[in-house]
Amino acid sequence: VEDTRLLRFDIPYVETAFQGVVHKSSIELGFCKDCLVGLQEWPPVCIDLSEVDIVVFERAMINLREFDMVLVKKNYEEAPVRITTIPKHNLDAFKRWFGKMNMTWYECSMNMQWAAVMREVIGNLPHFLEQGGWDQWFAGSGEDSDSDGQEGSDFASDDEDDDDEDDDDVQDNEADSDVSAEPDEESGEDADEDASNDDGMDWDELEAEAERDDRKRQSERSCSRERGSSGRRAKRVRR
Repeated sequence: VEDTRLLRFDIPYVETAFQGVVHKSSIELGFCKDCLVGLQEWPPVCIDLSEVDIVVFERAMINLREFDMVLVKKNYEEAPVRITTIPKHNLDAFKRWFGKMNMTWYECSMNMQWAAVMREVIGNLPHFLEQGGWDQWFAGSGEDSDSDGQEGSDFASDDEDDDDEDDDDVQDNEADSDVSAEPDEESGEDADEDASNDDGMDWDELEAEAERDDRKRQSERSCSRERGSSGRRAKRVRR
């Protein structure tokens, strides 16, 4: 009789159950103490979490209702396991669960080509480890930081465009002021010419001009008096 005392049985925690697609259809999966299982379709899913190197949450974006989870094995020769279309409300619970198990997880905003990634890692494993391992791919949410930086540069470029427009407006206003100032300069030049002409007249010419002005004023006064007297005569005739 075989000794069965070495066998250990594990049961999924009901509160950790979630929906996801491993092969073709959506099934219910759940976490056990040491593994992740999905037993509703063939072949069954049973992943030993002690063999998992990192967990990557793909498409983990605020505006999406679902995300994908990739489990990368410590044996890089094995293909990573991807579970897709997981409802978004499970994301925080997964992070807490893996944190309690001291497992490393990362986030990225897109799906990665894991076959190509693993070929690159295996092709030069010492270089991969020297560069910091998976941190060079995911640490600090590098893609999100780059997107923020790009958005910031766009706003900065908008501000620069506004500054350029303001500079153009200032230049236009200066040009208008220069154009409007030209007639004033011309009128000033005319006035200067008149003043210079007056300054060039001698005393005799000035006295003669003053006499002409006096005679002109006297003639205008006499004309106005004659108009007034003729008006009074016309009124008397009517009466």
